[in-house]
Amino acid sequence: MENVLLQELSTVSPKLCALATSTTTGVPHAAFMAFAILDNGYILLNTDIRSKKVANIKENTHVALVIGMDTTKKNYQVQGDASIVIEEDIAHKTYKEIFYTQNPHLEAYKEIPNHIFIRILPTWIRETDYSIKPPLLREFKLH
Repeated sequence: MENVLLQELSTVSPKLCALATSTTTGVPHAAFMAFAILDNGYILLNTDIRSKKVANIKENTHVALVIGMDTTKKNYQVQGDASIVIEEDIAHKTYKEIFYTQNPHLEAYKEIPNHIFIRILPTWIRETDYSIKPPLLREFKLH
């Protein structure tokens, strides 16, 4: 089932999501972001290293995403564990190529300094599709 979900998420267009993070004391933060899907099932986001979401992830690695915001298509809620991939990390260059290949409209931002990647390992996904009757609602525990 993970492969099916991965395939479905890789076809989502546009590749936009809402990311929710929080501090260890529960102060929430949400951001609208572009994403990419890695072959191994991780979800990849790109942001400035000085952002609030990065500070929150350093404190609390548990995150949530909403992918899709349309009642005529499938939508996904995702919970997962996030890690920060800085420019010095060996994977950063590969992630940069994957991210901008899947998000060519963001190519102008490719060389902005201080940009890092947030890599999310999904641990739970809820798939919903209200365009069909009865609506599709499926939940999956992963990893």
